[in-house]
Amino acid sequence: MLAHSFEALIPATLTLPQVGALLVLSFFASALTAGFGIGGGIAVITVMVQILPPAIVLPLHGVIQTGSSADRVWAFREHVDRAIVGWFAAGSVLGVVLAATVSEAKSPSPPTPSAHSAPNRNP
Repeated sequence: MLAHSFEALIPATLTLPQVGALLVLSFFASALTAGFGIGGGIAVITVMVQILPPAIVLPLHGVIQTGSSADRVWAFREHVDRAIVGWFAAGSVLGVVLAATVSEAKSPSPPTPSAHSAPNRNP
């Protein structure tokens, strides 16, 4: 029963050996980061790009890093300097708004129908 429910969590595009490789990689990437304080994330992205569709690598990595960071914050919550959390949050919101604005401004606009295009037959 457990194996069946586990398989439901694996995307159809991944094989069990690929999932195993990602799990082993995550262990070694965590050890690399724990030992040196840097490098685990880039190691994970490098392998993920080889296994997963490129369009989902960055969003998935962002979710993974958010979970990892949230876990660390929870574990060390008594050491968090609450006086600066508000400033950090405000800067983060400002950064997201600015990045979204720039991204929207740089995005190509969708093509507009021309006089020579076929008419829309769906009312």
